[in-house]
This record gives sequence, structure tokens and C-alpha cells, in this order.
Amino acid sequence: MTEVEMLKSEDMLQANYQFLDFSNSVLHETWFEMLQRFDFVEVREGVKSYMAAESKTPTVHDLLEHMRPIREKN
Repeated sequence: MTEVEMLKSEDMLQANYQFLDFSNSVLHETWFEMLQRFDFVEVREGVKSYMAAESKTPTVHDLLEHMRPIREKN
């Protein structure tokens, strides 16, 4: 996943979870470092899955848990 694609995922997350502030460079860099090895479609679908199932602000671990079934299906 590219950094531009990560920004799209961050926009989706930040729109739904106000406590995520990706304008904080450390938060952005940390999440990008953890997720860049994945395909953008996997991340986007994981974000959608998380938003549909959870109301609490996600951690990277939470999102990875929702991406796992998507990756296994592909």
C-alpha cells in the first residue's frame, strides 16, 4: 500500500472515530509502518469490516484482526 492510499484509509477511520487524529505525524507514521505491507484493498475492506462491527476507536491490532479473514479468503 502506498502512503497516498493510507491517507484514504485514515480519512475513513478519522471520519468515524474522532479520537484518531492522523494529523499527528507519529500516529500516521506508526499506522503506515504497520499496514504498508498489505494491499490497499485488504486494508480498505478491513476498515469497512471494523466500522460495521465496532464502535470503539480501533488500534492497529484491532484492524489487523478484521483484515485477517479478508487476507485468508484471497
